[in-house]
Amino acid sequence: MEKNTVILTGAGCSICGAAAVMATASLIKAKTTETTQAIAVVVLFGTLAIFLYPWLYTLLFDPKDAVNFGIVVGSSVHEVAQVVAVGKQISDGTMDLAVVTKMLRVIMLAPFLFILLYFINRDQTEISAKNKVTIPWFAVLFLVMIAINSIINIPGQATQLITQVDNILLTMAMAGLGLTTHFSAFKKAGPKALLLGVIVFIWLIVASLVAYYLVIA
Repeated sequence: MEKNTVILTGAGCSICGAAAVMATASLIKAKTTETTQAIAVVVLFGTLAIFLYPWLYTLLFDPKDAVNFGIVVGSSVHEVAQVVAVGKQISDGTMDLAVVTKMLRVIMLAPFLFILLYFINRDQTEISAKNKVTIPWFAVLFLVMIAINSIINIPGQATQLITQVDNILLTMAMAGLGLTTHFSAFKKAGPKALLLGVIVFIWLIVASLVAYYLVIA
């Protein structure tokens, strides 16, 4: 496989989906086709997770552990929106914990990009000015809101209004994800990219379950 496709697919599956793919693509100067293939893999297996994870929950978990299942969801599903979609099917508590766990992965995007930048430029005496690192500002704002909510007692009505707006924006994001995805992208990805997606998908599921039973259960 092409090196860029591998890097983009790994970043998208392991960190935060399409956002990680786009941020990484700008750093390694990836071709549009390489970016599209990586996003196709992320969308395909992330969508599969929406249907598979509730079944895994009923198969492997006791209902009293519903909230803790959010750790498995957040630590293995590709996209934030997909994490919400999976967690919401179980319970609101599952979704909340899944999102928090997922955001811990999201904030790893910044250090990942800096490390990747180091490897790109390690044979050069100076870091090229054109290689700019994209900071995941949505993750930064997530941490800022946690700090604000911990310091300031936000009125219940304001919280309810913000939550309603959040639901609308989330619906728009899910629709936008669908509108920017075409079946042709899956075809262009080819068997090798899809095989890589399968391996990473299975690895994430197994690793998250093993970690859960070793640490939480």
